[in-house]
Formats: sequence, structure tokens, C-alpha cells
Amino acid sequence: MNNQIDSLIVLSVVCCCAPAVIILFIISASTHVIPEHQKAVVVQRMGSEDSVAKVQGPGFVFANLFTTKLYKVDIQDKEKNTDVMAISKPENRKIKIQTHWAYRIVDPAKAILIASLDTALEGLAIVALREIIQDMSIESLQAEQLNIEAKWCDRLNDLVGNKWGIKILRVELQKITRVTLEIV
Repeated sequence: MNNQIDSLIVLSVVCCCAPAVIILFIISASTHVIPEHQKAVVVQRMGSEDSVAKVQGPGFVFANLFTTKLYKVDIQDKEKNTDVMAISKPENRKIKIQTHWAYRIVDPAKAILIASLDTALEGLAIVALREIIQDMSIESLQAEQLNIEAKWCDRLNDLVGNKWGIKILRVELQKITRVTLEIV
């Protein structure tokens, strides 16, 4: 008889504790701590498509484990160094330009839509700079460096500002050199 009572006590404790453990697990999996340099984009899943996005944070963010998806977006300033190879059409020579530029994500809900944001932004920056300098000689590039930087920054902000939620903070042409081709 004592054996049966002990078994019933163990069974009742397990039956009472199991739902509590499951509920605690769901609550802990749904709670996210977002640091100050990040924002959380909570996307509400509706049917087969994600539709409603809310930007939250920093702090504690609660996202339903079953009906939402949470993306963490870093909103700090990011700096990039890029080497751009271009052809100067007047001289028909290859030019190497070392650049330094910085950007910040200002609209995290738009920024999560771009799969590989850093790579896409770097490619777009290279193409935009090539378009600006394609008809210039190396001497005119060096003489009009500030003018080129202003045009480049404006062009990038026009291309990605509203569409991707990114603000280009500054661009700089650091070093402009001719590339000589050596045949070995």
C-alpha cells in the first residue's frame, strides 16, 4: 500500500511540475535582452509570409516563440576600407583607389530585408564611385578629390537611404595610384 501511495505522490509531482517547467522554458525562450547598441526587429508571421515588423529595444523584448521571428540589428557606426580598381577612360589606364567610408543603419526594419548587407553595400559603393570617376584622368581625380567625395556620398545616400534604411556618414578617397601591368 505504501508503495502505491509513493508512486501516486511521484506521479502527481511529475504531472504538476512538468507543465511548470514547460511554461518556464517557453517564457525564457521568448525573452531576449537587447543591448544598447542594437535594435530588435520583431516580425509577426502571418500565414506563409512575414508581414508586420516592429522595432523594439534596447532592453527586454518579449517575442512569442511560435508566431514571431526576432532579428537583432547592430545600429553602431560601421567603417569600411575598400580598394577600388577602375579604368581612366581618357588615359585608358588602370587606377587603384583606396577608400575609407562609414555608415549607420537608421531603419532596422528595412535593413533586415537585405540578405548580406555589408557585401551589397560595398559592391554598390564601388559601382557608384566607378561611375563618378570613369571619365576623369588621374590628375583631375587628385585635384577634385573633395568634389568627388561629396558626389559619391550623395549618390550612395540617394541609392540606399530610403530603400535600405542606411545613412552614409562619410566617404574618403585615401590614396589614388596608377597600376602598371608587368608582363613576365
